[in-house]
Amino acid sequence: MYNRVLATNGGPHSPEDWARVTCEDLIPVDGLVSELTASGMILRGRLMDVLAEHYKQVQDEESAALRNRMSRFDEELEGVLDFGQLFAEIQAAANGTPWQGHITGADVIDAIRAVVTDHARHMRHVERLWHADRNPGAGEGQLYRKRHGLPPTPEAVLEPAPPTEEQ
Repeated sequence: MYNRVLATNGGPHSPEDWARVTCEDLIPVDGLVSELTASGMILRGRLMDVLAEHYKQVQDEESAALRNRMSRFDEELEGVLDFGQLFAEIQAAANGTPWQGHITGADVIDAIRAVVTDHARHMRHVERLWHADRNPGAGEGQLYRKRHGLPPTPEAVLEPAPPTEEQ
């Protein structure tokens, strides 16, 4: 697995941006014969719609959870909402393409699960960072930033440290 940086301009990336990146990771077309390249590009287009819908649900769920309970910052970063349903939609999108048989192998399914789970966890992480930035007075968000090696939001109003015996 490799890392890539998605540039942002003040907020989380759109579900469509995440879907595009996921499609590039799942359907690599560089260096393939022209038939696979062309069908891979068609499949990417189909998968972008499927993934964007699922990724929007992930972002909406995470955002709602953060609005409803600050303890969400302490919960595990989950993957996609329902991988079984998502994979069924991926299979349907691949039907009729040369990629159809390829994606049914157990190792390929595991790789697809790993990529979409990793991307969904990153989306949740970004939602948490974004929520912390929009709510700088919330100590839970600032502690989350600190746990991930990030400085506090510049406008953050952190709770004062408890007095020491010297004070």
